[in-house]
Amino acid sequence: MDRALGRFPEQDPAQVETEERPDSTREHLFHVGLLGPTVQFTTFSVESVYGSDTDSLEKASLCSLVLKKQFRYTVLKREERYMSTRANYFAFAEAHPEQFVNPLEGGFTILMNEAEIREAEATVAQKLQTKGLPTEWAQVGIVYQDQYGMILRDAVRFPGGALGTYIRFISGADGAPTTIILPLYQSQVLLVRRFRHATRTWHLELPRGFGTRGLSAEDNARGELVKEIGARVSRLVSLGPLGPNLESAELFSAEIASYGEPNAHEGIIEVVPVTVPELERLIRESQITEAFTIMACTHAQLQGLLQVGKQVPRVIEPGEWK
Repeated sequence: MDRALGRFPEQDPAQVETEERPDSTREHLFHVGLLGPTVQFTTFSVESVYGSDTDSLEKASLCSLVLKKQFRYTVLKREERYMSTRANYFAFAEAHPEQFVNPLEGGFTILMNEAEIREAEATVAQKLQTKGLPTEWAQVGIVYQDQYGMILRDAVRFPGGALGTYIRFISGADGAPTTIILPLYQSQVLLVRRFRHATRTWHLELPRGFGTRGLSAEDNARGELVKEIGARVSRLVSLGPLGPNLESAELFSAEIASYGEPNAHEGIIEVVPVTVPELERLIRESQITEAFTIMACTHAQLQGLLQVGKQVPRVIEPGEWK
């Protein structure tokens, strides 16, 4: 039998019992690519596989039966993944309601009603099928997740009333924000030259990285400086958040007492000290293109930090407030 079918999954398909489901459910599963309207099996020459002995027809019949069982097993497994993705999606929405807040008017409204989600999926699946694209791309849920973030596909209602789906990325999904640090060393800003896999090129940028759950933002910032450039921090000041939700980034300025070698494992080959005028020129001439760095420098400049000869601002104690 292996000669015709190859290897089977760990669970024998012949042992899988198909599950009767309501017609409406089966129709929806067809729309999102989990079921097909008909099943067509590959034909082959019985004689070429089994020879011309008298029991070849029985063997061919058995082969066809196993193929059908194999198909049913595959469908059930795909449906299980679909339902698991949806369940995880709803669990994430319940745990992080701030990620699913809808505007009072206008904007894209996230749909959490099961019937509306299915309608949105069917609408997108039909468009994908027309273009010859996989209809699985219409399925709402957590499309991808790892320790650095997740990709969600939401069902949405557009401002004009049409239904569809929309992809978004949520970074730092464990609740720890990204930290971005503006390191100042002897009136110069310390940049790093880092290779970014996403762009497949080198960037001049500020030290930054994902936070670690359980640590304060300050501890994350200090740890990032130690890890990336071996820096010893004499003073660290928060300049505020750059975002209000799980995609937020906390910006810090840091007075550096000393720094060491760049961390090659992090893709950093060089620490580049620049003056404030040089920093401005690098941004103006598009030699610095990394978005977080430009945002952080703009934020710091508007707070009056990036001025020639300006040091890290002294932390104001509560008793000094006026």
